[in-house]
Parts: sequence; C-alpha cells; structure tokens
Amino acid sequence: MASTTANPTKRKNDDVEQSQTKRFRFACSDMITVLVGAHEHRFTVHQDLICDSSDFFKAACNGAWKGAGTKTVTLRDVEQYCFKMYVEWLYDRTVDLFDLAHTCEMEFLEATQDVMPYKPDSIATHIVCQLWVLADFLGDETLKNSAVDMVERHITLLGRWLRTRTAAYVVDNSTPQSGLRRLMIALIVARLKPENLERIGPTMAPSLVLELLKALVAKQERGSEQDTGNNVDRCKYHEHKIESAKCA
Repeated sequence: MASTTANPTKRKNDDVEQSQTKRFRFACSDMITVLVGAHEHRFTVHQDLICDSSDFFKAACNGAWKGAGTKTVTLRDVEQYCFKMYVEWLYDRTVDLFDLAHTCEMEFLEATQDVMPYKPDSIATHIVCQLWVLADFLGDETLKNSAVDMVERHITLLGRWLRTRTAAYVVDNSTPQSGLRRLMIALIVARLKPENLERIGPTMAPSLVLELLKALVAKQERGSEQDTGNNVDRCKYHEHKIESAKCA
C-alpha cells in the first residue's frame, strides 16, 4: 500500500512554485504610490502584491480609490526606513529581517535622535519590532509572524539581550494579546535577576513595569510552570485569523 504521509520536500517545492507563479501574476498588476513620513518619501509598489499581503491596502484599493484619478496612499506617521524594509520583504519573503534592519541603523538613529546609546545588536532588534508594529497597523499577518519568529530566534538562540526600551516600545504599541508583546514579557521575566532589576528598574517605562508585575504574579501562581520564551509550539506567539492557517 502506498504511503499516505506527505513528502515535506515535495510540499516545500510545491509551495515555492505556487509562490513564484503568484509573484509573476502580481508583477503584471497596476502600480500604486505610497507617500511615507513627514517628507512624503515616494514608493511605488505592485497593487496586487501589497493588497494580497495587507488588509489595510486591500481595503484602500477596494474602497477609497473607486472613481479616483490617482492611486496614492499617504502614511505620514510611518518611518521611511521602516516602510522601505516592508517593500523589500514584499518582493523577497526569504530575506533575513535582521539583515534588513542592520542596513537601516543610521536612519533609525537619525530619526530617533536618542541620546542614550544603543548597542548594535539591540538597534536591529528594535527596528524589527518597529517593523512588526507597522505590519500590525497594515494588517499583514504573515510579516507579523515572521518578525516575531526572528526576534525570538535572535534572543533565545543567539543569546542577545533584550533592551527594556524596546520592550516598552512594544508594550506601548500593541495589545495585551499580541504575540510580540507576550514574547517580550516572557523573555524578560525568564531572565530577570535581582541585580538586573536594581540596575534597570529606574529606567523602565511605567507601562512595562505594570506588565512585568502582572507576569511575575502569574509566574508565582504557576509555580514551576513558566514561559521562558523558548518556543516549542511554532504558533505560540503567532497570530492567525483562521484556525486552519496555523503552522504545521
């Protein structure tokens, strides 16, 4: 009897072929213009490509542009370097988000004008978190899940330390149920030591302190069962609108 077990290699090849076919179709679609940031930096993107990935752009194309002479969207509150990363990811889903983030570090520092020094690795982590927030705003589920996977891998497997200002940024720009926010809190709580708390405590944003207190109370109630941020379930920090779309 023939085996009914799916061949992972064949399935992967089929997925790649379907993706390539879809991208060829997208490349034949109309172009739209996106004006980003205070200086309205201009991007042109294939309409079908961005609408297939983003609920925000799908709604814009289906509604606001009916009868309009130009297809233009303005995103004034989005950083130009962040949207540039998004466009690069749209056209190449295999790109490493941290590699993209490293290319944007100077633009990030110029935009933030932060007097507190960042370590190189922590800048990239913060930028990828900014990309997640943009994906959340644009309703791009695939990018959100890719970004949270990258952050988790960067910190848990490569041993990078998470800056509290990055965690505070995520807390201030996400809902309590969001995957990235839950990951941020789990990572800090699992690695928090009294000496670290004394050092970083005074610099923590109030919103982050409150989230950590709630997580510490929950950890005490669970006892030995705690969330270390090391993810066995691939979907633990993912967000899927459709249950059947969860990762295999």
